[in-house]
Amino acid sequence: MNSDTNELKIIKLLTPLINKALSQTSIQNREDLLQELLLMILVYLRKSSKELPSFFQLLEQESNALINNSIDIVHKKVDGEDNN
Repeated sequence: MNSDTNELKIIKLLTPLINKALSQTSIQNREDLLQELLLMILVYLRKSSKELPSFFQLLEQESNALINNSIDIVHKKVDGEDNN
């Protein structure tokens, strides 16, 4: 799914909260506040999405963890057999 589409969905979900915040400020400042809020949300979303690993990075991490866990289990079994 396109990141622009996701950003738009998130903004739509936040619209009631944004409107509530806007209703607590003077009418002449609402448009400026709306622009600032939307900019802050977009900056946060774009920054956060850059920090998230891709699907393939997650898959590689999980594969490595599974391999490492398997190796640890084998070492424990071998160490346990050697101690007997």
